[in-house]
Amino acid sequence: MAAGKWMVQSGMDFTYLGTYDGFYGQLRNITILPRSSWDNYSPKVLVATLGVGTMEAPCRFGDGSPLNNPINYTYGFQTRDGSLGLLQIVGATTNQPGVKIRYKLVPPDSTVSETNGNPAGKISDETRTALNERLEAASDINNAQVKDRLLSNLANDAAEAGAIEIVTESLSAMFNQNERDDTTLAVTRILAKHGMRKEAIELAKGIGNYTIRDQTLSELAQ
Repeated sequence: MAAGKWMVQSGMDFTYLGTYDGFYGQLRNITILPRSSWDNYSPKVLVATLGVGTMEAPCRFGDGSPLNNPINYTYGFQTRDGSLGLLQIVGATTNQPGVKIRYKLVPPDSTVSETNGNPAGKISDETRTALNERLEAASDINNAQVKDRLLSNLANDAAEAGAIEIVTESLSAMFNQNERDDTTLAVTRILAKHGMRKEAIELAKGIGNYTIRDQTLSELAQ
């Protein structure tokens, strides 16, 4: 928490505390990727993997142990301001305690152009795979509150990508009915925006709360 507070006050996204403590980030999201992802991970797949985080939190990653040695990985991240990028730890500095890093940010326009406005159901295999992997991971979580939050984010991201089957599976796997209804309202708006009104209407019919159901169908009828 102290590291997170310092990063917020200093306007920093990452800090290195030493070999034992490793790295901390004050971020919306972070994911561990193979080292080779630096050269071949596209912005579109990074968006699908990270999703659209809404809450920032301090997170620890990479220490000097053989298992977690950060030099072995590439890290995908989403900063507090929503920027997406990749980070690599290059090695230790020689003249003073510290590390060398490199990072690259995704141009803002590329994340919009590659995720929004897709024709219904026409998404790349790599994006579909990333979304399915997120669905598989979230579905196995036991904590209902965490599970529902991740599935809600996934349903919204899948709707943006036009992956209606993943939207449906994400909603079905949610535990709390109220959370499911609120998420369904949100995804129907996204689907309608992308010209998938018919699919949105079918989802709206499954909303349990009659007030939210009528509100959703009323919006779709306009």
